[in-house]
Amino acid sequence: MRRWQQEHLDQQPLYYALYTSTAPELCGIKDAKLLPKMLDRNTLPKGYYAISENLLHGFRAQGFEPGDLDCFHSISPTTAIGYSIHVFEIEEPQTWERDRI
Repeated sequence: MRRWQQEHLDQQPLYYALYTSTAPELCGIKDAKLLPKMLDRNTLPKGYYAISENLLHGFRAQGFEPGDLDCFHSISPTTAIGYSIHVFEIEEPQTWERDRI
């Protein structure tokens, strides 16, 4: 992810939801924002979103619960980083209704 960010410095802001306990700053990833704060408002601001495959499939980690990232299922990733991180580009802010049981 650090290499992708360095190669695409013009692509800001960058939000993330990663299936790891390591802080991105410790890996040299700069100015990335953790995703849950936006999800609480059911809003996706304009930007790039780096999301682990495991979290997209509903694994629990970093405060995410199954269904929290379902809004990304209807969006095609822009690219992939390695084998497990998908990058999505949101060109205009989006809102959605969350279906919760």
